[in-house]
Amino acid sequence: MSNLSSYEIFNPTFSFALNFREMNRREADEYFSWFMQQIPVRIEMLQSIVGLGTNISECSPQSLTVLGNLLDENVEFRHLSDPEILHERANSPSWFQDIVPEKVLSERTISLCVDMGIALGEMLAKRHSRLSWAFHHKQKNDVNYQQPVIAGFKHKVELNPVRLLTVVAYKVADGQVGQNQLTELFYTWNRMV
Repeated sequence: MSNLSSYEIFNPTFSFALNFREMNRREADEYFSWFMQQIPVRIEMLQSIVGLGTNISECSPQSLTVLGNLLDENVEFRHLSDPEILHERANSPSWFQDIVPEKVLSERTISLCVDMGIALGEMLAKRHSRLSWAFHHKQKNDVNYQQPVIAGFKHKVELNPVRLLTVVAYKVADGQVGQNQLTELFYTWNRMV
């Protein structure tokens, strides 16, 4: 298991809640600017965990494997309290209220997903000059509304690498994916440029 003793959780501190659907445009712009400033900080944080033997920014299969192993070894859940479950049910559509999960990814796991999503996005953007971070703000009903995405793929497809890594973390926890998942995702999105 990797040494996460010095790992600092990704922790945006804003006067507004990080609910992308509820943010106004100014708040979303502020978050995106802050997020972009955090990219080198978060890459450095990941680099400090994996050690000097692996250069995350080089986009090598080895660096992707190391990050995949890091995620595999560190996915953790926390159980929701009864008030949290009741709150989730109250804020969910009626068809979902009976299946609200009783556990969610831990704060540290979510933070690792953010950092690895940033790394994946940076790897793709460095490999392809037409790809870049963008701020998705066009359609409020879109799952990526007001979130940082990688834009420039064929057919105007956008990648939300943080969301993607969060889904991968849940799949890792359920034993649905193996250690090469991050490498496979990289090459899948690489082909979409």
